[in-house]
Amino acid sequence: MEIPLCFDTLDAPVFHWAAHRPDAIAIDDGVSQLTFSALAEQVRRRADALRRQRAPAIVWVQALDGVAQRLIDFLGIISSGRCAAVGDPDWPAAIRSGHRQLLPRCIW
Repeated sequence: MEIPLCFDTLDAPVFHWAAHRPDAIAIDDGVSQLTFSALAEQVRRRADALRRQRAPAIVWVQALDGVAQRLIDFLGIISSGRCAAVGDPDWPAAIRSGHRQLLPRCIW
């Protein structure tokens, strides 16, 4: 009987599988594919950039093109020790502006 894996953080499975199955496909959104090793590297880069910037405790996930890029941004924020705030990329400008006023000390 195999014991199921348990991870303490949301980003931990990415780094686990990057170490154990680096060439396995982690993301395939129909537009691009990333292996676990490539995903882990991009997550590390995003996390490192936020640390260098001394980003605030809450960082909004960027409304980037593509699901894969938004996921990388989300995991990088989490991996940096910050809270990832997620909004709908299709929000009208008024809604987005309202949220900016609610969380003024965030990176948008």
